[in-house]
Amino acid sequence: MKYLIALLEVLVLAVAAAAQTPAPAPAPQPNDGTILTAGVSYINLTNGTGNKVNVTKVDLAVPISNHFSLMYNQYLVPSAQANVYVGGVRGAMLLSQIIKQKPNIKLNLSKFQFYGDLGLGSRHDSISDTRTGFAVALTGGVSYVVASNVTFSFGGGYMKAGIRRSNGLTLYNLDTPLIAPGVKLVF
Repeated sequence: MKYLIALLEVLVLAVAAAAQTPAPAPAPQPNDGTILTAGVSYINLTNGTGNKVNVTKVDLAVPISNHFSLMYNQYLVPSAQANVYVGGVRGAMLLSQIIKQKPNIKLNLSKFQFYGDLGLGSRHDSISDTRTGFAVALTGGVSYVVASNVTFSFGGGYMKAGIRRSNGLTLYNLDTPLIAPGVKLVF
């Protein structure tokens, strides 16, 4: 009987010790705690012939999973008196998910996020308020969390928008974002 009581005491102590062990913290995800991101970037577009245009890019994204968001980008092109509207999907990954953190490095890798956007939309002429072409964009970049709700982003990519007629053939104007520094707010 003594052995049975001793065995029960050991089992109770083992269960109590296991119950006090804290669960491991979940790994951070790119969209943790995010309801909406809103940002503004200033970019430089070129049409492939050497003409460069300064553009303001408005960026909105709503998370649908840990790594994916629905995104909307609007490119305001005042010199061309046109806007380009693009909607699509954004994929994101933290640097800490790509590179394992080494204890001797004091840099917090979960503050860096790589993202990529794929979107479709259209180009609108601001003067006549008409659709002047189809648009497709493939962009990406990296963002750094400065504070809990503020990130600094740097990106670029490729955008194809508008229509140009040459010798009776319909060709697309090529617009390529080169550099896109900006600030985003996370809610």
